[in-house]
Amino acid sequence: MGTDKGIRLFIFVALIVMLLAPSPAERFSDKPEEPVEVVEAVAEYQEPRPLYDVPLSNEVQRYIFNVSDYYGIEPALILAVIERESSYNEAAIGDGGESYGLMQVQGRVWSVRMDELGVTDLLNPYENIAIGVDILAAHLEQGLGVEWALMAYNGGVSYANKMTAEGKVSKYAQSVLEIKERIKNENEQDNKRDEI
Repeated sequence: MGTDKGIRLFIFVALIVMLLAPSPAERFSDKPEEPVEVVEAVAEYQEPRPLYDVPLSNEVQRYIFNVSDYYGIEPALILAVIERESSYNEAAIGDGGESYGLMQVQGRVWSVRMDELGVTDLLNPYENIAIGVDILAAHLEQGLGVEWALMAYNGGVSYANKMTAEGKVSKYAQSVLEIKERIKNENEQDNKRDEI
């Protein structure tokens, strides 16, 4: 099996796992789980999109598009978290050996969620993105705003609640939002140049 076919197979399996898994909101609810029906499984994003000018492979960017569509999160926000967390370094290890990969996920903290998603290798960019975006989506689904979700992603729910109660937004959240805007603006400028 070639590398490209292997990546496509992994993407297909990861999407099926994500489609079968309960949503982040369901994971936090006290309601009993109901059977999940798969209405549609998409192995690969069908509509071509312009790629971003970031140091990630085309395949990883396409995977980010798929995951962003699944969770309803802007690709530029995911890329901004990745840039802020790891500077696009798939092999990044931080926080004294506690945080791994592109989105700097702490396996010790998120082991249950990793098991639910079938994530076993946080240095695998696809698995890291799957778990990282799932965590971010769970925070966003709380409905407390993007700034709160970013603070919770970076420092935990208690930290986000404390900062919000004090009327503050962390430098981390501000930085991610600035990076997101820069990425979006650069992408829009590149697309306009391509149209000329």
